[in-house]
Amino acid sequence: MRLKDGYHFMKEEGVFFNRLYQMVKSKEQAPRVRKAEKDKLKKAYYLMNLETLNKIDGVSWLKKICSYVNRHIIRNPVFKREPTRPLRKTHAQLLREFQAQNAQEVILNVVEHTNVKYNSYVTNEEKWVAIKVELLRYSIKNHGELKELKNMERNARSFHMEKLAEKIKEASEKLVNEEKELYRMVQNLGPENYKADGQATKFRESCNKTLQLIWGRMELYGENGRTSFLKAYNKHGDRGKQSGLKNLLLSSQALRQEQVGEKAKEVIRSDVREGR
Repeated sequence: MRLKDGYHFMKEEGVFFNRLYQMVKSKEQAPRVRKAEKDKLKKAYYLMNLETLNKIDGVSWLKKICSYVNRHIIRNPVFKREPTRPLRKTHAQLLREFQAQNAQEVILNVVEHTNVKYNSYVTNEEKWVAIKVELLRYSIKNHGELKELKNMERNARSFHMEKLAEKIKEASEKLVNEEKELYRMVQNLGPENYKADGQATKFRESCNKTLQLIWGRMELYGENGRTSFLKAYNKHGDRGKQSGLKNLLLSSQALRQEQVGEKAKEVIRSDVREGR
């Protein structure tokens, strides 16, 4: 991930977390509960930024931390409204505190909990937050798929199966571009873009269309993966070096069968068009 893309992502997610934060602040009446809920959101947001910083290429850890503190703790609206010292806990410490195995689990649990408990789905801002939660669920599924595909591509190259490796890489790039497009669609749904009179119906229709698209994409992720060759790879239990080669060969076979099937369908469609 480029430095520019990383900070742009953190800025966008800051808006999302700020709206969750404001929902808690305005709707939770018990002071102690309100403070606990806000603290969880701050830590989840901090954890998300740590995850993003780790993905940025070519920047030293010290420069990342300095830029993070300057841009996202000091300047983020969540922290500006109620000044506080920057969180100094490490990634591992936060995971232990939440009793979680990974950051995605923490972030999704905190965000879903806040949305279910405090979102009344009345205002455009609240509806947008609900869509962002669904996008986050999709993103976590997609990143899990991408991680497996990356491992599979590395395995394929280690066995000199370059053609399969390139196909896996292509599949990964398609998933990355798909997620970028969904993020762009949700970003364009920002309530600030629908303030003019007569925009309520358009906003509602756009929300429904985007939600259906996100849900449709999530349904494609089965237990063994989304792509045909990853499904074939994951159907076989042992992941030792020899079984890794076996799984790759099966995956390659599944890929060839898929390509043959697509060619056959195209021939049939061509025959139908020509009236044969």
